[in-house]
Amino acid sequence: MPNSTGEPGAYELAYREATRAIEVQMAALDTLRTRASVLLTAAAVVTGFLAPAAGIEWAAGVAGISFAIAAGASLYVLLATTKVRPSTNAKALLADYIESDPPASLPEIHRSLAYYMQDDWEGNERELERRFRALLIAGGAIAAETIFWLVAIFLPTGGPP
Repeated sequence: MPNSTGEPGAYELAYREATRAIEVQMAALDTLRTRASVLLTAAAVVTGFLAPAAGIEWAAGVAGISFAIAAGASLYVLLATTKVRPSTNAKALLADYIESDPPASLPEIHRSLAYYMQDDWEGNERELERRFRALLIAGGAIAAETIFWLVAIFLPTGGPP
């Protein structure tokens, strides 16, 4: 890492902002996971209440497929991932900066951490965007599931009563 040539306070500011940005992303991931758990519960409740009354097989089949899509997309959002990096590797920080010969100055450490945290932020942002799209898919699938269960219940089957 080259020597830090900027104002030491500016490197500290960049580090604090990088830390804050990662914290905001982790809060967004928690929010996505909370919403996914609500959607998964909603899909299960809709299926649990409406499936027993279904009469039309094709509509019930489409509703079942919609449930599977909603459940799968919700579970994708809920599952832990190694692609999201919430923090810095403390062992690497110690070895590469603090206990190196010569040790890095505090401004150099701040600069380096801010630089690499930005890389982590960009990777996290891509992963959060994928999970957000999965949440949208789950929501759409639950809407379709509900509609097809209602069709399966209320549309006449065409056979004798």
